[in-house]
Amino acid sequence: LGAAAYLTKSFAFPFFIAHFFVMNVLHFVRSPAASRKNVIKNFIAGAAVFAVISGIWIGLLSQKYEKFTFGTSGKTTYGAAAAGGRYQLGMYWQGFLEPPDSRSVSIWDDPSYLKSPEPEQSDKQSFIKRQFKITTGHIAQAAEIFMDFSFFSIVIFIGYIFFWLRKFNKNILKTIPSEVLYPTITVALFAGGYCLVWVQARYLWVLCILLILMGGYVLSRLFQKKIFPLPVRILLLIIFFLSFSWPAVANLRTYANRGKVMYTLGEVLQNRVKPNTKLASNSNWPTMLYLSYHLDCKYYGVEKPNNTVAELQKDLQKYDIDYYVLWSPVKRNLSFLAGYQEVTAGRIRGMRIFNLKKRK
Repeated sequence: LGAAAYLTKSFAFPFFIAHFFVMNVLHFVRSPAASRKNVIKNFIAGAAVFAVISGIWIGLLSQKYEKFTFGTSGKTTYGAAAAGGRYQLGMYWQGFLEPPDSRSVSIWDDPSYLKSPEPEQSDKQSFIKRQFKITTGHIAQAAEIFMDFSFFSIVIFIGYIFFWLRKFNKNILKTIPSEVLYPTITVALFAGGYCLVWVQARYLWVLCILLILMGGYVLSRLFQKKIFPLPVRILLLIIFFLSFSWPAVANLRTYANRGKVMYTLGEVLQNRVKPNTKLASNSNWPTMLYLSYHLDCKYYGVEKPNNTVAELQKDLQKYDIDYYVLWSPVKRNLSFLAGYQEVTAGRIRGMRIFNLKKRK
């Protein structure tokens, strides 16, 4: 799956195909002989509908990039992960980058134009070790994401492992309950596949929804044993509900004013920074992206690491940058900027903006 995602330069597509195929095979194996024709018909119908919907998208992407492709994110992100920790995503080390089209704020509007660092040259054994390190790190990251969704996540997964162990025999695929089989396969394919390549919380949100249903099933099986009296069962249900709802409420509170600082700063700077101009900075790429959006400007990114002052000046001229944003701390002497107008008048702590089109 990881190789498929890398080769197709996409994430979800190979995982979805694998999931669709495996689920139908399992359904076919578990169905009575008389029902298998219907399973095959449904598989063909589902595949046809998916081919039409995804085919339009694949066709448009392939036409845009002038080659057959399912997507473009896999190569960029896996390349950063597989480069032995030497690189982040391309916009952090490639230097100034022109937005891909006139409507884009920055290169992030289409990350496919970012370079993918070459993996470290190594033999097969070293490659396996590196991939193992990447995967284990991503597994830990995925576990943290699930635990942030509910602290019962690990308990639920352990419960499902226990269900599998209880039914473990040569006919397990036919005897294990559907409520155990299909969710387990789904989590294994999607979460496991992403752990081979790259993990972000948004990739796993759909599995978090499935996790609630899995937790409900674990509780129902537990309650069937009638080990706990009714008041204890009610208490467990309340705790289960709160374990999922409380983190969600806490996140809503945390994100309630997210981006407000950048919006306010953008409002303050609107009379000082002209719209539709070009911005670059010495650091703070994500912050500058949001600020550029609110200022209706184009963001050309951060300078190359270890760039000399002469090389920086050359790049500023090459891309015709209008404003250079200098964030503290400044680790070298950029005295050439003193000859340009500083538009904030030193009133914004930790930030200075130099108008490269206006000399003092």
